[in-house]
Amino acid sequence: TIPTDALIIGDYAFYGVSGLTSVTLPSTLTTIGIYGFAGTGISTVTIPANVATINSYAFYNCKNLSSFTYNTTKITEISVYCFRGCTKLTGITLPSTITRIRESAFNQSGLTSISIPDNVTTIDNWAFSYCENLTTISFGTSTLIQDVSYEAFSGSNKLTYYTTSNAKYLGYPSSSSYYYLVMLFMSSQTISSFSINSYCRCIGHNATESYRYLENGNWYSSWVEWTITSCSVPSRVRVLGRYFMYNKSTLTSVSIGSGVVYIHEYVFGYCYYVSSYTFSATNCTYIGGSCFVGFGAQVDSGVYVTISSGVTRLYTGVVGSSCYVRVLYFNG
Repeated sequence: TIPTDALIIGDYAFYGVSGLTSVTLPSTLTTIGIYGFAGTGISTVTIPANVATINSYAFYNCKNLSSFTYNTTKITEISVYCFRGCTKLTGITLPSTITRIRESAFNQSGLTSISIPDNVTTIDNWAFSYCENLTTISFGTSTLIQDVSYEAFSGSNKLTYYTTSNAKYLGYPSSSSYYYLVMLFMSSQTISSFSINSYCRCIGHNATESYRYLENGNWYSSWVEWTITSCSVPSRVRVLGRYFMYNKSTLTSVSIGSGVVYIHEYVFGYCYYVSSYTFSATNCTYIGGSCFVGFGAQVDSGVYVTISSGVTRLYTGVVGSSCYVRVLYFNG
């Protein structure tokens, strides 16, 4: 029995106590420690309103956990390995306050579908990997997602992707206008023509580097060969993930739409032959390191790059030493 005035469930408090099948958490509780209930036999958990922290591995390998309810609006992240191995947990409603889903949070869980709250900005590696029954991940049309790791969904082989113009997206088909919200990888090994779906909100890390295909129920991947000459980013896209157009040697023209607010590292790195560049993203606030390294290096006249006055941070080596950006111009 947990005291009715308890504030903290300590680290390893009930770790491995398989005989523990039910628990009532007091309204005073604020924190659940590392491995707090890991490996127990509990089947139902309700998180009280005052809980602000659920630490790593808190419910790791709880094989009987089938119902988990958040009654708190103080939680901001799903911690590392929090629900890994919870094979009977087929569904969960995440609080709207969640901003990050950390590494392996739901790895090898029993989830069949999951809705990502709009305030989530980051999904780390393996967050939903090897969920054997996971078929649907939905993002709201107002999603703030800006950081989707390359292996976030690897091994979840039943997951439904939506294909358009050689790219695969995650989303939810509640409306034909909003199928394609997060672009994750390519559906063809050789890309000679490519356009981003106009309703895409986020391009995941390494999305254009990998061609993935389903064979005998398993996903396989290989590198993509690109021969495109132009890249136009639609206005609804908010985020360009790491390595988006990295080393596209045939690329000569780039246009960034007005909606982009976040550009990760190496996005246009080593695009040597770009001679035309348009930057309409007046609300962009972040440009990652080496974003333009090597950009236009093989163009005799150089490239004029305009950066919005809204950019508050330029990381080390944004243009690097091997590019031919003739003018780096801050608009305003």
